[in-house]
Amino acid sequence: MRKVKWIILNSRFSLNETIEKLMSDPFTEEKGKGFIFDKSRDSHFHGRFVEKVISEDKVSTLYGDITTIERVEYRTTSFTVDKRFSPVALIDNPPRTLKPFAQALVKNLGLGFSLEQIEVDPFVWYTKLAESLTLKIIQLDVSQIQVAEFALAKMQITSTNDLKKYFIDELSSKTLRLDRLTCSIHSQEHIGKLKLFRNGMVQIDARSEKGLSELLFDSLIKSK
Repeated sequence: MRKVKWIILNSRFSLNETIEKLMSDPFTEEKGKGFIFDKSRDSHFHGRFVEKVISEDKVSTLYGDITTIERVEYRTTSFTVDKRFSPVALIDNPPRTLKPFAQALVKNLGLGFSLEQIEVDPFVWYTKLAESLTLKIIQLDVSQIQVAEFALAKMQITSTNDLKKYFIDELSSKTLRLDRLTCSIHSQEHIGKLKLFRNGMVQIDARSEKGLSELLFDSLIKSK
């Protein structure tokens, strides 16, 4: 299973200038944070922001003594930027929070820099993707359903049948928000499941993933 998230890098610098500035802040064990670039070409860059996190665990021995064990963890944010699609960047298997990554970018690129999350209607994204793949909607996660004057509800709808018609007939005209859409893939090249999120992220659980990310990105851009 793989998660991919697309974000927008708002910077006053060109892509090459941006990467050059990030390369000047490499990861070292002494600093405990910084950037590592695995692939670098004039039009395509793949790098990682690495943060070294040291924590201490206190463990009791059989004799009641307390022993402190130091634990070192390396948290990584892997990203890819292609000049053809700039300022959109791909985050591969994003961590729970992008805050340390964003702070490192601001530190190197200045206060004028910002990360902008992509907002997309998962059903519109699914519709564009369905032009290239045979898909069946098997789960809908909706929220902000008005159930009383000051009360909102969430709802998860699952089915072994295709929920596309149900969404169009029963939900599309109502005041609510579609947060996630899960669909199964039934194409010759790809078999599996996709979960499309409102924040421009997708969870891929499919066989023959090659080419799938490109299709997902193309359909995401067309959904905007």
